[in-house]
Amino acid sequence: MDEGSHSHGDPDVNIYAGCYNNPFLIWGKYRKKWLRATLPMSFQFHHTQMDGIPAAEFLARLEQLIRSVRDTIGAEGRNEIMNDGQKFEVFKQRAVAHNEKVYGAETRAKYGDQEVDEANAAVMNLTQAQYQEWTDLGRKIQERLEAAVQAGLSPESEAGKEITALHRRWLTITGNRYDPARHRGIAELYVMDERFTAYYDKHLSGCARFLRDAVVYWVK
Repeated sequence: MDEGSHSHGDPDVNIYAGCYNNPFLIWGKYRKKWLRATLPMSFQFHHTQMDGIPAAEFLARLEQLIRSVRDTIGAEGRNEIMNDGQKFEVFKQRAVAHNEKVYGAETRAKYGDQEVDEANAAVMNLTQAQYQEWTDLGRKIQERLEAAVQAGLSPESEAGKEITALHRRWLTITGNRYDPARHRGIAELYVMDERFTAYYDKHLSGCARFLRDAVVYWVK
């Protein structure tokens, strides 16, 4: 194997001490031969953290993301126009990758790997029609919140009940099983996490709190 490349026989693998208890990737030298390009990669993890199946699922997601980036770059290089279906698949893959990068460690620590993996899979399985409905619901929720706060309505009003129902639909449109306790927990995050608060309060302060209070009151 050429200098600069790594394989599973490298001394870096099987170091189980200190920081090396954390899963990590080692990659070697990029190679291109004829129409094929390869990048040797070694994935190390400790069995106290995961087993073979989640490790294989992680590598499959990584390969899928690499493949989508490669296809996009290749299409641009050939001046090809990707069809809507291809663009949508790339969009979903990038969205999942972005959420993993920004929120992954936090959400996995709070909810566990299985729930986060199921949520990611639900996003990847979205059809374009479902995604359009999802974005439309999100916009409708925001508009209803701003109207309710502007009018000085109570979260316990009919407006609060309707917004709560819209939010429930928004949470489950990907096929996720509905859990009232989880719904209330997510709503609490809207006032506990300044990132969510900033999102709902971007046009009018008080929207995040209205949504939290409405969900807490109406979801039993």
